[in-house]
Amino acid sequence: MGAAIARAEVAPTGGTLGDQLARHARAAREHALQPIAYFHAAWCAPCRAIARWQNDPAMLEAFRGAQVIGVDIDVWTPGELSALGFHVVGVPTWVALEPDGRPTERSVTSAEWGDDVPANMAPVLSAFVRGARNPLP
Repeated sequence: MGAAIARAEVAPTGGTLGDQLARHARAAREHALQPIAYFHAAWCAPCRAIARWQNDPAMLEAFRGAQVIGVDIDVWTPGELSALGFHVVGVPTWVALEPDGRPTERSVTSAEWGDDVPANMAPVLSAFVRGARNPLP
């Protein structure tokens, strides 16, 4: 059995967005993982690249210690996101979460690297997962 990025996806059938984020964030903390909301969309080219490279060793290492909670922006309305304090202006966007599922001020987007390949993505995402306020090198 190989390594995998710890991941969950929220869906409208699972309850309110806030309740689901709180539930996943608590579960992450119980396993000593940093909860991170990952805002994505099916039409997003960088999101598709991230999915394609998710099992790359550099990407696995970048997300070591994190629980990624996927939030499809085409499923949840901008009003639902902003009511919870998420101000997502593009995808993909990652936001570190508090233990109760509320957003912290730490976030990162794909605008912070060049081509969507592990050599560019992994260092930025690794710094972000490990707590860098501004993950740029």
